[in-house]
Amino acid sequence: MIRYVIAIVFASAMMGVTIPAIEDAAAFNSEKQVDQELATIEEAANSLLYNEDVPAPGTPAPTRQITVSFPKDSLTSTSISEVKFDRDWDAPVTHVTYYVDGRSVGQYVIDAPLVMRNSKTFSVEGNTDIELQLSLGRDRDGSKAIIVQRHSEIVNTDRIVVTDVSTNGPISADETLETTATLRNPTENSYRLTVEFDLSTTDVIREKVTLGPGSTVRKTVEFNETRHYAGTHTLTVRSDTSQQTTVEIR
Repeated sequence: MIRYVIAIVFASAMMGVTIPAIEDAAAFNSEKQVDQELATIEEAANSLLYNEDVPAPGTPAPTRQITVSFPKDSLTSTSISEVKFDRDWDAPVTHVTYYVDGRSVGQYVIDAPLVMRNSKTFSVEGNTDIELQLSLGRDRDGSKAIIVQRHSEIVNTDRIVVTDVSTNGPISADETLETTATLRNPTENSYRLTVEFDLSTTDVIREKVTLGPGSTVRKTVEFNETRHYAGTHTLTVRSDTSQQTTVEIR
């Protein structure tokens, strides 16, 4: 009887050591897997940055298609609930933080500037496989940047096409900048969408546009506050696709 009790106590003590050890191992395995997936993103991004050129307006951007698999709950891993990307505007890097149930559990630095929908901060869900497309484009300051899209957001990227972006530039600093873009709907459906006119000075004008089946619309907007923006700037017009031009403010 005494031996039986001792055996139970000994087994309980061993379990008290083993369970935390398993949890620690699962967390370590998850961190290692996340780092490997982020390294895959970094490798694809750097392949674009160092081996490709930013395309001329109207031509397809170089892309890389990748699938990343973030950890799911198992005996050997802990489920990652969210992976957050934060582009550093002061350096060409992206800081990544990953979470378990809202709690930060790890960090990683991708040596490449990543943005999504022109936002420097974006997140993807963990605990799943995600198909991503990385495209080579330009940042607000005209430098190279990697544009990140999920596969589900790429399916309809040819729906509305932006063409023929023009301005009344060059202009003096006290003049109003006018920009016009043509939007074409090649489909048989009608769409109402938001079009962004993004001046690299950080000014963004958003306009609602309705396009019927097979229709073309020309849209003009005005940037009035240009007196502080002397220099050459990039103007981007985007809906499902985007076009860029440069404008000089004297």
